[in-house]
Amino acid sequence: MPAPIFAAIIFTAPMDPSHKPDTALTKVDGRESLMRSVELFVNRDNVKQIVAGLLPDDAEEIKRKLGSHLMIVGAKAATGGPGFREQLKACGAKLEGEVTHVIVHDASRPVVSA
Repeated sequence: MPAPIFAAIIFTAPMDPSHKPDTALTKVDGRESLMRSVELFVNRDNVKQIVAGLLPDDAEEIKRKLGSHLMIVGAKAATGGPGFREQLKACGAKLEGEVTHVIVHDASRPVVSA
């Protein structure tokens, strides 16, 4: 049986679109919550792709502030929203064909630092 090939989707949209989420730029221990979440999946042999989901209202600011960091670690950005389902659909459209499993991680509501 071949080894699974993972993709990680890091989403920032709220579960309930009527609730304004914390921003993906919220800092936890000096790092933006989106980058902290993306970095969890960098340099893992079985994670072949990382897709960061961005809300349409926040996408330009996040790309301006974090775009180069996302590019360096090889993460792609997908814009979708206002809700969780729309954002996952936008991220899913960016997945490569060889991916067999998807990890979904919430970056917009950091609870505690590492």
